[in-house]
Amino acid sequence: MRLFIAFPIPEQVQQYIDEKLTRPLRRSKAKVSWVKAENLHITVKFLGETERVDDIVRALKRGAAGHRIVKTALGATGTFGGRSPKVIWVRPEGGESTLSQIVEEVDDNLVDFGFSKESRKWTPHITIGRIRKQDDNLIGTLNGIQFEKMTFIIDRIVLMKSTLTPGGAVYNIIHEEYLKT
Repeated sequence: MRLFIAFPIPEQVQQYIDEKLTRPLRRSKAKVSWVKAENLHITVKFLGETERVDDIVRALKRGAAGHRIVKTALGATGTFGGRSPKVIWVRPEGGESTLSQIVEEVDDNLVDFGFSKESRKWTPHITIGRIRKQDDNLIGTLNGIQFEKMTFIIDRIVLMKSTLTPGGAVYNIIHEEYLKT
């Protein structure tokens, strides 16, 4: 199974991102693979092909233990990739230190089960698109978009299965670990 760990975001936030960010950006002539609204999430760690679900679930339980739900909001938009951006994102604003602590604890517990330690510093973000061919107007459009900083709650961390299909990736939750209220 192709697996990753994520913080899911509420459906109304997914729809808001699609309406206020993705739709205006689609008007650019850039070749971008847009993430479907229902697939928007905050990625924690991509695990790739593995059948070690039980070990991953134990790592999630240990990493999430004792942590409370996190109140956050949609924050800044931006790109990864420097002068040749490859990823368009929106960042959660608020609660980053708690989210980072959960991520670090989950990653440490995954290492205990033989998974590789994440080499890069975790940067919380919601990927909204992957740029295939740049267009000069894309970044200008992104920088010009105004939207309200919608607040939302992160109440769990999940193990997701990603199935690649001709119509795009299909995500299914394998396990949910709820944070304390």
